[in-house]
Amino acid sequence: MLGSSRDLVWYLPSLEDAAGNGSGKTLDDLAPGWARFLGPWLLLVALAAVVWRGRRHGPLVFEPLPVVVKAVETAEGRARLYQDARAIDYARDNLRAGLLVRLSGKLRLGPGSTAEDTIAAAARLLGVDAAGVRTLVNEHPKTEARLVAWSQALDKLEKEVMTR
Repeated sequence: MLGSSRDLVWYLPSLEDAAGNGSGKTLDDLAPGWARFLGPWLLLVALAAVVWRGRRHGPLVFEPLPVVVKAVETAEGRARLYQDARAIDYARDNLRAGLLVRLSGKLRLGPGSTAEDTIAAAARLLGVDAAGVRTLVNEHPKTEARLVAWSQALDKLEKEVMTR
């Protein structure tokens, strides 16, 4: 397929071939005569395009960006993203972490408090068994319906702690 004779010569050019010959031509020698004017002309055209497109049509105007977003909208947007991704575990972890942070702040436990410290302090404040509160907070809902019911139970627990 590569030729009609039995011997095949495979040639790989190298830098030694060009240096040994002595008649190596540069790119400038190989280019047509009109090409030497092409580089400066393209540079001039590019510079003209930069000047043309880069000019301002008046003073800069600073506009206030709409960055104020209600917390409810943020929470609902995140909830929709979790729902679309069927990310029940991530939603559960965020709900649990938020509850524990808010409860530890209300109970004045400090930033070094653990989940167990927060659960025990909440149970003492409410006068209930800590095992029941621990079971509620550490539950792992498997369905979206159970996640909603669990979040409502957490909300009820949080409201009871906040009112005392």
